[in-house]
Amino acid sequence: MPSGRQAVVLPQEVWQKITRHLTIREWASACGTCKAMFHLQLDSVNFGSDVCSKGIEWVSRRWSIARAMSCTKMRSSNMRVLANIVYNGGSVPGQVEDMIIHMDDMEQEEEGEENAPLVWLAWVFAQMHKLRYLDLGVRTFF
Repeated sequence: MPSGRQAVVLPQEVWQKITRHLTIREWASACGTCKAMFHLQLDSVNFGSDVCSKGIEWVSRRWSIARAMSCTKMRSSNMRVLANIVYNGGSVPGQVEDMIIHMDDMEQEEEGEENAPLVWLAWVFAQMHKLRYLDLGVRTFF
């Protein structure tokens, strides 16, 4: 006998607007309980210092249609994880049109890690055919 309850199905656009207000950790938790969010592809990707390497790997499987990406205050080791994902044939966010990367905010953890962001950027930029706006946030000293 049916209980009279029906599942509410929201359009993808609504779920994408909801994810814009969640951190990667919150979104991953919600995906574990909601099938609609589990299958959702990201429209916007925001990486910060609070994301771990597993979180980056998890997001990389869902960013194929992302139109905007922001990387600020990331650790160099996380940039290396991003570089490895792209280098090893992982999906590249090739639909990105707007990208913000604040190179000044990158947190160096070990000697010799300063090239990790550059390796990742070279691989990703080669695949971003739709990129229209790029903000590197680099201070110039003249």
